[in-house]
Amino acid sequence: MSSIQAFAPAAGTVDVPADALAALVRDAGAPRFIETLLAFCRQSIGADFVSVFARAGAGGPRLVGTATTTGPDNTRRAAEGYMQHYASDVNFALMARADDRTYMTYQTAAD
Repeated sequence: MSSIQAFAPAAGTVDVPADALAALVRDAGAPRFIETLLAFCRQSIGADFVSVFARAGAGGPRLVGTATTTGPDNTRRAAEGYMQHYASDVNFALMARADDRTYMTYQTAAD
């Protein structure tokens, strides 16, 4: 069973590669943004999977994009599963309790 970790760096900081951050800013709004986000998260925190959802009010989530280092079917299935079962998914429960701060969860391929 997958485990979900709230992002909290052990040292209180993350060593962010400047080139990966620059690429993320450059690709914001572009079709390749999700792949660039995965590269950024992989270099920064070792993530193997990213999904970006938009949530408005009480409505369910909308998938913006998803990417993985494993296989494309894995990301599609995981994202579809989250969208179908968001009410019981720990990520959405945590996000719903969060205030206006950024909240991020991540998974690795080992999860």
